[in-house]
Amino acid sequence: MSRVECIREQEVLDAITSGRWPDRLSEDLSAHVADCTICADLGLVAESLSADYQESLKNVRVPSAGLVWWRAELRARQDAVQTVNRPIRWAQYIAAACSLAAVVILLRLVDFSSFGGFDLRGAIGHFLPIPIVYVTLGGLAVVLSVAAYFVLFDD
Repeated sequence: MSRVECIREQEVLDAITSGRWPDRLSEDLSAHVADCTICADLGLVAESLSADYQESLKNVRVPSAGLVWWRAELRARQDAVQTVNRPIRWAQYIAAACSLAAVVILLRLVDFSSFGGFDLRGAIGHFLPIPIVYVTLGGLAVVLSVAAYFVLFDD
C-alpha cells in the first residue's frame, strides 16, 4: 500500500508559491522531490495550477476604486428610493380602489332614468346586486388594510 501524504508537502507548496520551483530549491528538498512520487506529483499539479492562475491574472481588469465606490453609492440610492416608494405605491393602490368603490356606489345611487329613459342603476343592480357590492368593497378594504400593514411595518 502506498502513502497518501508526505511530511514535506508543505515545503514543496511553499517553494511553488514563492516562485522557487523547480530551479531554486534547496539541495535536500530537490533530492527529496526526486525520490518521493507524492511530492513530485504535488509539484507538477501545483505548478500547473500556479501557472494557470498567473496567466489568468494577466487578463483580469480590476475596476478603479472610484468606479466601484460610485456603483455602490448608486445601488444604495436606488435601494433607498425603492424602499421609500413602496408605501407610496401602496397608498396609490388603496386610493385607486377607494375611487373605484366610490364610482360604483355613485352609479348605484344616481337615478339615470331621467336622462333619456335608460335605467343604468337598474342595469347595474341586475348584474351586480347591492349586497355583493358591499361585501366586495368591505373585503377589499380589509385586504388592502392588511396589505398596507405588512408593507409599512415589515420590521
